[in-house]
Amino acid sequence: MSDMHSLLIAAILGVVEGLTEFLPVSSTGHMIIVGHLLGFEGDTAKTFEVVIQLGSILAVVVMFWRRLFGLIGIPLLAARCSTKVKAKVV
Repeated sequence: MSDMHSLLIAAILGVVEGLTEFLPVSSTGHMIIVGHLLGFEGDTAKTFEVVIQLGSILAVVVMFWRRLFGLIGIPLLAARCSTKVKAKVV
């Protein structure tokens, strides 16, 4: 597979993941189906699916880090949370 072809498949799967991540259906399932339709299978495909899922998880953590650390009770970071977030935690 050429680098350009791999890049195109990665972009398509990234868009599929991004569009379906927050829907109440499996974004991973969509990625696997689209990957299969594009002929992207095997160990490389499985590794890519894991990495792109980690990217989605990291994006959620970055967006909601204040709430997350406030909920799990990390004092230093929880102290930085806004009053609104603290009120929701308590």
